[in-house]
Amino acid sequence: MALLGPVTATAAHAPDSDGGHASVNAGDVTVGILAPRGEAHTLAQWQATLDALDDAIPRITLTARAMTLDGIAAAVAQGEVDFVLTNPGQFVLLGTPYALSWLATLRSNPANSARAALGSVLWVRAESPYRRAEQLTGRRIVAVHERAFGGYLLMRPELQAAGVDSDEIAVDFLGYPVDALVYQLRDGQAEAAIMPVCMLEQMVSEGLVRRDDFRALATDEPLGGCVSSTPAYPDWTFAALPHVSEALTGDVARRLLAMDGEDTARWGAPVSAARVATLFDDLALHPLGEPLSTRLMDALQRYWHYSVAALVLLAMALMYHAWLQRKARRHGRALEATQLALRERERELADAQSLNVSGELATTLAHELNQPLAAIRHYAEGSVLRLQREAPDSPFSSRCHASAMRPIAAPASSTRPGNGSGATPRLRSACLCMACSTMSGHWPSRG
Repeated sequence: MALLGPVTATAAHAPDSDGGHASVNAGDVTVGILAPRGEAHTLAQWQATLDALDDAIPRITLTARAMTLDGIAAAVAQGEVDFVLTNPGQFVLLGTPYALSWLATLRSNPANSARAALGSVLWVRAESPYRRAEQLTGRRIVAVHERAFGGYLLMRPELQAAGVDSDEIAVDFLGYPVDALVYQLRDGQAEAAIMPVCMLEQMVSEGLVRRDDFRALATDEPLGGCVSSTPAYPDWTFAALPHVSEALTGDVARRLLAMDGEDTARWGAPVSAARVATLFDDLALHPLGEPLSTRLMDALQRYWHYSVAALVLLAMALMYHAWLQRKARRHGRALEATQLALRERERELADAQSLNVSGELATTLAHELNQPLAAIRHYAEGSVLRLQREAPDSPFSSRCHASAMRPIAAPASSTRPGNGSGATPRLRSACLCMACSTMSGHWPSRG
């Protein structure tokens, strides 16, 4: 078995049972292991178990990677590991979104039980004045991670039950290894530490600290001879990612359940995670119960490259939309100007039509007036000519001709009052009368 080796792309693949997609069946296989006490300690702790598993399945070569909580979550999301060995809390958080298969539950613990193995302890220094959890309000408390199952997550309900709200205490999350929490508490840098069950006892057995220097608050029933402040939950789980073939998953599960060596871990059948899921529901942490905003942010982080591409496309669409809007506004202004010009042309056309109608009316009136005037003129000229022919010596002949023809031939020079020609209308009337009488064969009297 290789330790800390990288994920190799030369693993043999075989079609799985649900559509022919390639899946890991042989070759290099990577196991991501949660490392609460650091990389070296974790690899040494699990080396015998992974060596036995490696020897039992000759077609694979196991590569172990010690990882943190966040590291395992990222590796599962990116498919960088084939199996994970972690606590049941993280399995519940990752199992639903990534379809992990639970193969076996660890049972080689002080309690020798797969169902009741994990818990949390709230430790203080032995000489500290704190006797109840609520006395820690406003004091510095150290823990590993806000989602550490065998730590802060299990302690939260107990603190709330004791009347201590999570917002009222100052918890500093220091990360792995857990040993650092004990050292800070011992050295007075923290007033309390939230740790997994049996972790302090293990450090005491290794000679790293003294048991008499510490005291537990809010103790519950002992768990495998270790002090506990919370109820017990199932132990760690060995799980497979969905890209591992069913054949390899079955082989690994059978070999784990068959292990019974002195140096290897002992495993039992997968234990239900219902209690863990219920706890996460109460804490509003279950992946199926997360708010939409949280799931959306997780999806954006998980598929960030698609998110970037979508944002680029969205930006391009917005820019194109803005360009279309600008072009539409420009065309709208041009159309409005065209409409204004069209209305102006319509007004000019209406004026031209009015002038044309007026001209046609004037022409019609002139035609209708010119016909009777022309007829009168012709009759008058004829009468004068007859008068001159039949009565050339008549005193009215020359005067009537000169006086009567002038107004008819040039009506614009008609006589105005006061111009000394007041007899002209009478003469014109006489001429007309004479003309009419001549045409009818009667001459008027000279009187």
